[in-house]
Amino acid sequence: MLIPNGVNEHRFAPDAGRRAEVRAALGIADSLLGIIYVGRLEREKGCFEAINGFLASGILDARLLVIGDGPERIALETLARGSAAGERIRFLGNRSDISDLLNGSDVFVFPTYGEGFPNALVEAMASALPIVTSDVPPIRELVRDGSQALLVAPRDADGVARALRGLASDPELRQKLRLAARARALDFRLTSSIRRYEELYGSLVEAHRKPPLERGLCT
Repeated sequence: MLIPNGVNEHRFAPDAGRRAEVRAALGIADSLLGIIYVGRLEREKGCFEAINGFLASGILDARLLVIGDGPERIALETLARGSAAGERIRFLGNRSDISDLLNGSDVFVFPTYGEGFPNALVEAMASALPIVTSDVPPIRELVRDGSQALLVAPRDADGVARALRGLASDPELRQKLRLAARARALDFRLTSSIRRYEELYGSLVEAHRKPPLERGLCT
């Protein structure tokens, strides 16, 4: 039985008041599109595609927040500094206030090369963020391209750039994906995962209580 990790739909939920506080603290004006990447800074997580895609998008009224740390951080910071648009990228390192940072953002970018169960992605969905992510399993089973997220090929920074430009220029698309992402994330609410674990453990305990012959065991 596969039981996916659950997301706290209350902690990761859109909140207009909290959003305003977070953006004020970060110095991100309401007129700017806040794009956020959350993940370990290693190549397989798609961090280079996230930054190169943002740089190639040419969106002037946007900021990219990079949350996380890892072996590629210095290379990524060097990449950003080498671009005229690099000043629009902020590296915030590891943070304990991920739910607040997601709440203060407008788009989540996650061009990973492959995942198990992408907790960061589901948390962003629960925060009602439009998603740009990779067309890899199990993400393609988690969200539908075009209606719940925008999927791009892995290792495709140009695809990330096109998706970001599309979202930046289409507020109606952003709103559609916001609502769809939040609704889909509620399928993975924490209470549901806890209940399924309780049911699983209950069935295992009940099976153990049966006499050996009923369990198909020989004594």
